[in-house]
Amino acid sequence: MRHRNSVLILLVTCSLEDTRRNLEIETTKNLIELLKTERPPFDLLLFDNASLNREHLSDSLNYGEIYVARENYGYWSAVNWVLNSYIQPSCEYEFIYIIESDTIHESLMPIVLCAKALEKHLDVCTVRTQKFSRKKPLKYNKKYSFLPAFIHDYANAVSFINHLTNEKGSFAALNDFENLYRTNLHPKLPGLHRIKELREIFNYLSNFSEFSEMDFYRIAGERFSQVLIHEPGFWKTLVSSRDNGTLSGSFSNENFLAQLGYMATRNSKIININKMIVTKQI
Repeated sequence: MRHRNSVLILLVTCSLEDTRRNLEIETTKNLIELLKTERPPFDLLLFDNASLNREHLSDSLNYGEIYVARENYGYWSAVNWVLNSYIQPSCEYEFIYIIESDTIHESLMPIVLCAKALEKHLDVCTVRTQKFSRKKPLKYNKKYSFLPAFIHDYANAVSFINHLTNEKGSFAALNDFENLYRTNLHPKLPGLHRIKELREIFNYLSNFSEFSEMDFYRIAGERFSQVLIHEPGFWKTLVSSRDNGTLSGSFSNENFLAQLGYMATRNSKIININKMIVTKQI
């Protein structure tokens, strides 16, 4: 199967209760609206991890392909299945843009710029695209999480330190691409990645019975010391650690998540693709 586009957009969903259902409806509506109005040169793949409520799938089939898992295999396993089963050698995809199911994008068109930057700068393999500003540390630096919400963005603040090396974050503007910087901060899974390198990282993680996000950062950092980051970024997450009423694979109690049928994302495992039952929705 060959595709005319070099970028595959991947959205992974799993709706097992109302709070995630509402977030996933909001995320997919936002994504579909941008696909309708902007008509970006990308293909869309929605991977659904056995949602009980599938309202968010209703309109998505008109704008891309939908694959539904028989059971919830988890976020990392879903990405791995796409990298190693869906994307075949005959495909023309070079990059995968991963979207989490509790995010809102302002636009998809900056992905074009990010992909062109990766095509030229071969020593990096990923672009961080979440809302971000070096000039607004009070808002976006986790260091200032003690500040009130009207100053600090709890949902989208990040660490300005590389926790693998303990180095302070550095940023160097790309002269040939506007709004893009080289940084020593670690990569994030939601964002744009070169498929070949991300597949290699996931294949390595597949050898572990369990791993953490820090393992992903470490393995990626061993291969590439720098990533690109888009400023001001063009998407935001809707959930923070302070949103006690909303379930999150990153912030909610892992035992409680497991009782509901969810899998945590901070610590997880990758299920062998040969043990996954995934069908295309027609």
